[in-house]
Amino acid sequence: MRTVVQARIDEKSRKAAEEIFRRMGMSLSDGIRIFIHQVVNDQALPFRPSLGDEPSEELRRELLQAEEDIKAGRLEHYDSVDDFIAAMKRDD
Repeated sequence: MRTVVQARIDEKSRKAAEEIFRRMGMSLSDGIRIFIHQVVNDQALPFRPSLGDEPSEELRRELLQAEEDIKAGRLEHYDSVDDFIAAMKRDD
């Protein structure tokens, strides 16, 4: 037996979600059904489906800014995690 679930969300979020699901090849209803099935299967909130390695515009801007900061000498750069840990120990 099927049932209808209604949820109120703002128009901007609905349109954004529809576009993301469309790019994944599914409808908004498909995405919601997948979410609910995953919650039931895991008895927890599911992983967050995404478009893969494609970063958001906000993350892209942050990464470009960080790269500029490093090149301009405004941030420290470490060649490895070990170098970073050693620097943190020196600061203690």
